[in-house]
Amino acid sequence: MKKVYESARAVKDSIPANKTVTLVGGTFDLLHVGHLHLLEHSKKLENILVVCVLSDKRVGSYKDSNRPIVGEVYRANMVAALECVDFVYISDVDTSHQDMLSLMRPDSVVFGIDDTDYWKKTNKINEHTLRTKFPNIKIHYLERFSDKSVSTSEIIQKIRKS
Repeated sequence: MKKVYESARAVKDSIPANKTVTLVGGTFDLLHVGHLHLLEHSKKLENILVVCVLSDKRVGSYKDSNRPIVGEVYRANMVAALECVDFVYISDVDTSHQDMLSLMRPDSVVFGIDDTDYWKKTNKINEHTLRTKFPNIKIHYLERFSDKSVSTSEIIQKIRKS
């Protein structure tokens, strides 16, 4: 199993200088094919794929009180085990945060498109900040996996109904 790094700084310090980097972040709770779709797509954009797994504290701040289902260390280890992933770290800070982008200096950043009001509001703010403060970072959006029944929330609902 690949190592989960203790911080974004530790990841940054471990990336070879001559490599390009894609940064993607998320909850990655109940890892499923939609997550794999996002990560495999992201890996194709640059040489190195760095994944930020959001901390339990951060996830709890915007999802319901029962989330995440799986703790941050286990979620990070599951993501790190995927062949397409090169580096993983856990953070209280989203990948769109200025401090994170200033530290990591990725060549590309990927955001999965979500239909929630939270995502729409946050995305408008994030995009403006990214384009203004980090004009050299390529911003990529990836549509949600085509099968809408493949999401952590949908999986949880199916389990509750059974």
